[in-house]
Amino acid sequence: FESHRQSRAGAAWNKASTWEEKDIAKWAHELLKQTLLPALAVKFDVSHDERLPADAGLADGGACSARVVSVESVSGDVTYVMSRGKQRVVFELALKLSLELELQSSSGELKQIVMGEVHIPEVSSDDLGEPQMPSYKCTCEQSGHSSWFKAAVGRECWSPL
Repeated sequence: FESHRQSRAGAAWNKASTWEEKDIAKWAHELLKQTLLPALAVKFDVSHDERLPADAGLADGGACSARVVSVESVSGDVTYVMSRGKQRVVFELALKLSLELELQSSSGELKQIVMGEVHIPEVSSDDLGEPQMPSYKCTCEQSGHSSWFKAAVGRECWSPL
């Protein structure tokens, strides 16, 4: 069944699978909003991070658990492309996410919760292999944590996205 399915990947009119594309933006936006982005969570070490304010309570080291609290918006183009028999998804999106970062001591005790938003005005399928998040803007609800929040989001939260 699978080999039969692969041999018929293109449309009936395009038996050679030379080029075919389909707009899947509506479906992809809903999938991102309802399922994929809310499931994102990452934990990382903050033991030697000088950007953390002294009142964070992590003098002996600690960790941060970051998660997407809500997806404020997802917009942009998402296209399924079949080219010469190869399938791929090409996208250019804008994302706005609310994040929660829990600061925990080395013993796992919750010390602080830092909330904020990240707005990525343009992320494309070409950006996926990059080590750092493309251009983004952050706002942090706790003003003393702003520089740490921005650095943590750009450095630690990009790879799970």
